[in-house]
Amino acid sequence: MIAIDNNVVATSGSDGVKLWDIRVSQTGNSSTPQSWFKADNGFSLLCLDYSEYHNKIVAGTELKQVDSGIIFWDPRKTESNQVLAYLESHNDDVTTVKFDKKNQRNANSNLVLSGATDGLINIYDITIEDEDDAVLQTINHGSSIHSAGFINGTKKNKIYALSHMETFSLYDMSDFSTEDMTETKPIDLGDMRAEDKWDCEYVVDIYENDGFVAVGNHSRSSMRFLAYDTNADKDEFNVNTQKFVEFQGAHGEEIVRTVYVNSDIGAVYSGGEDGELRVWKINNDLLRSFQGNNNVIEDVKDVIEIEDISNNKEKKDKKEKKEKKEEKKEGKEGKEGKERKER
Repeated sequence: MIAIDNNVVATSGSDGVKLWDIRVSQTGNSSTPQSWFKADNGFSLLCLDYSEYHNKIVAGTELKQVDSGIIFWDPRKTESNQVLAYLESHNDDVTTVKFDKKNQRNANSNLVLSGATDGLINIYDITIEDEDDAVLQTINHGSSIHSAGFINGTKKNKIYALSHMETFSLYDMSDFSTEDMTETKPIDLGDMRAEDKWDCEYVVDIYENDGFVAVGNHSRSSMRFLAYDTNADKDEFNVNTQKFVEFQGAHGEEIVRTVYVNSDIGAVYSGGEDGELRVWKINNDLLRSFQGNNNVIEDVKDVIEIEDISNNKEKKDKKEKKEKKEEKKEGKEGKEGKERKER
């Protein structure tokens, strides 16, 4: 799930990409999407991203027979026709897609990245329609990709790769303005679950535009945001495990799959394998400190959970019926007691 703007979110699944207006969910039929985009070949879509600069949604596909890749749509259009597709550069499920958002106003504004369970990460120039020419760089991480993305701010722009085994590496992004495409040795940081690394049981994702890494622990039923910074002089990516926000309870023993932060209203949204969407209220200054130079240890263990939305409508309906039944029973008993007293 990603945000298109303050009112519209996009989701991907087996039936395509759907846009939802959250204002409608509060006043009317929330089961009808505002727009619905489908892949021409009926691909299931596993991940997505959106660029306001390009007015494009990109989604990664599940492997279908021998084809998989990435597909683009223009969310301003009502018809579901895809505007661009690259379907030959991966040979397994595409698990992550990212626009290079921090570089969108310089020469590299047209870059998109995809990572897949084939272990490959591809970087494309989306102004080029021919796929062979559009693929500017391919990185072989050697294991199934859970997440990958752009890191801008180091001495040389880098690509991060996180595997499903939680191994993390940094790769130099090629200088596409020259013909020198020499691959440099990656920085291999190993298994990030280790106590001397990110001290977690699993990694949710790296949120490069918000300046934090989200990690989770089954045994502690918690999720943490760990602040990170990029050191341009030393060409490093540093995560500060002593500067964190902790969300106690998280999604219980279930894995947290996605996080979205709205720092304008101080809200954090999390979705887990328990089928629930949780909304947490948090101090705006605390969220913004991740992007600054605040070295104060932030240990917030009393985060207020302001809303807990379950996809189990039946359970919610049963609860409401039970409450109404009890209210009716209490009202009846009160009326009978009053009548006995009057007699």
